[in-house]
Amino acid sequence: MATGPNVAIGLTVIFLVALCCCVAYKGKVWVKQFAVMMFESKKAQQQVNQRRARREERELAEEEESDLSPSSNPRGGHIHKLRSSKTNIKTMAVHPAGTGAMRAAVRTIISSRPGTTTTPHSFISRPRHVTTPTTKIKTFCTTTPARAPIPTSSTSSPAQPSDSSNGRTTHFGFQDGLSETEKTERVAGVFHSVAESYDRMNDLMSFGVHRIWKDHFVTSLNPGLSSATPPTPQRILDIAGGTGDIAFRMLHHAHVLNHNPNVHVTISDINASMLAVGKSRSQSLPASQQAALSFLKADATSLPPQIPSASIDLYTVAFGIRNFANIPLALREAHRVLKPGGVFACLEFSKVNNFVLDAAYKRWSFGAIPLIGQLVAGDRDSYQYLVESIERFPSQERFRRMIEDAGFVVGGRGYEDLTGGVAAIHKGMKPL
Repeated sequence: MATGPNVAIGLTVIFLVALCCCVAYKGKVWVKQFAVMMFESKKAQQQVNQRRARREERELAEEEESDLSPSSNPRGGHIHKLRSSKTNIKTMAVHPAGTGAMRAAVRTIISSRPGTTTTPHSFISRPRHVTTPTTKIKTFCTTTPARAPIPTSSTSSPAQPSDSSNGRTTHFGFQDGLSETEKTERVAGVFHSVAESYDRMNDLMSFGVHRIWKDHFVTSLNPGLSSATPPTPQRILDIAGGTGDIAFRMLHHAHVLNHNPNVHVTISDINASMLAVGKSRSQSLPASQQAALSFLKADATSLPPQIPSASIDLYTVAFGIRNFANIPLALREAHRVLKPGGVFACLEFSKVNNFVLDAAYKRWSFGAIPLIGQLVAGDRDSYQYLVESIERFPSQERFRRMIEDAGFVVGGRGYEDLTGGVAAIHKGMKPL
């Protein structure tokens, strides 16, 4: 009798039974611990968002104070001094010993007003029940001291990075304060680096789900549909579509499923390396589809004369618009080149609407994707930026408002969530 295999089988059965008992006994505890971990992750993310919001409010306040400074406004010095003194007055009012300092501050305000002859006593009177202290205003300490005026001259402080043409700044991932030109150059560097491995990395990062999203995106647009005989020609512009992933799908759908050979797709991308990958892959397409395809190196915020106004029937952009230096400008440019009744369609990463899925997704994105980029493509930084750019992209509702602000008509909710909001499809129509 073979006792060895029987013992091994018996031990395996005992181990499995013990494991099942542990799961049955400790299952609830493990689920609770996992939920607590997810909650802490969500709480940490909220704290990061709150700190970012406070920083933006602080920068806005500094800009407002800068506008009122003496160097930019003749009245700015007096207004800033008035605000600073009011801050000290409010703080000193809590302490009886601060009355003298408060009166001194008021005298400073009144005496500094041009053409004012009012005496301090006509503005504020001394309380009879408080002895006037001799403490000077210099040595009076407050918990919220007034800030000094922020210098606005270029010689006194370095200027913030800004776009040479319009003064706007943008962000590159989590880095703020970049000019639009600088962001465009950095994004170009990222996609030069990842062009060859881009689609393979998409498979690894999304477990192949991005292919399902793209198929659904194209099916929902139904390119080439026409009830006329012969079919109505249709011109499609696929922005940031360098590798051809979306354009090839649309051509196949139009030519094969809708039997419309009169559909032409222009693949536009600002990155020559991505376009080179698309051109190479297009060689495997049928000759009829190759003839209906063209490539264009262009900036989505300023399309060249090859794409005149009101010339496009369908404008698509998939997983690219979050990398644009100026998204509102790109949306207005899309509105310009579309024909009346033309459709703007965007597939992009978005905000997850499920708490547990959101926590797991963020852990995967920030923990695994840069590491996969390092191992597969030898480029951790580029994929770190891609993850950060997803996090910085507007929510579904906010992006819908941006599309409407560009002049498009949005029907219903205006977007369709995919996989719980990991990605979303947005559509808008140019009014007739």
